[in-house]
Amino acid sequence: MSRARIAAVPFVVYPIGDRRCVVATERDGARAEFDLLAARILGVCRDYRHVDEHMRELVHRFSNVPPGVLLTTLQMLRDAGLLAPFLVQPHGPVSLSDRGESTIETIGVTTADRPRYLRRCLESIVLHCKRHNRRPALIVSDDSRSAEARAANRQLVADWAATGLSMTYLGDAERQELAAQLADRGVSRDAISASLTSSRSPSPGTSRNALILATVGEYVLNIDDDVVCETWPGEYDESVVLGGYRESRRTEFFDTRRAALPVVGQSGPNLLACNEHVLGIPLDQLVNMATPGRVVR
Repeated sequence: MSRARIAAVPFVVYPIGDRRCVVATERDGARAEFDLLAARILGVCRDYRHVDEHMRELVHRFSNVPPGVLLTTLQMLRDAGLLAPFLVQPHGPVSLSDRGESTIETIGVTTADRPRYLRRCLESIVLHCKRHNRRPALIVSDDSRSAEARAANRQLVADWAATGLSMTYLGDAERQELAAQLADRGVSRDAISASLTSSRSPSPGTSRNALILATVGEYVLNIDDDVVCETWPGEYDESVVLGGYRESRRTEFFDTRRAALPVVGQSGPNLLACNEHVLGIPLDQLVNMATPGRVVR
């Protein structure tokens, strides 16, 4: 195979029994029959990657399948036109090589009255970044109503900062200071008030606005305090019919997170790198990348 980045084209899977299925492309309706392993591989190969990158993920996901079988299936899917290279659309979307290397410099976390969630979130971010040899700055934007929660969150950030990490707390006092700095630079007070104050408390919108204004000019990944930096991709089975859009999903409900985890398999992508993959690409071009043959302006 070539060194081009390839990804699954938009497709629909129709199980037909005996662990076989028909895969139809959404673009032209072309159909081909495969075993369910091929459909599951297509489900994993949604992002544009080199073949060796796809193979590393597949070997991790399908540890009971010989690597040679996985590689042969990849070749078969590409020959069938179900794995295709990235093609420049007529209006010229920006490719990764065109826009150079861009990196996320800061992770912003919004929180409100949930110190326990924030602790879990920050611990997962630190561990994830350490695993992938990344050291972004972290900013916690706190919109807690409770004085106890604000104090706990501020102390948590201070404890992490004391270990040498670049971690900053953005609470009421810090927002007031930020507002004063913006006013000194000529920003109207009405605009500042609309961005940083709200009749609702807590207000996720003003909390995110504070993060954005505190990191002007930087690439920032914004997340909430209930996010854990672990990925648990599900797998397809013959009882599921996929269709309609590129990121076909299966939805199930569980009483607890502990009950859900055994159903899925843990994966290990670099979450910062996954977001950096689309930095600087306008929304219409992202849509066109996800739906080859369709041009959205």
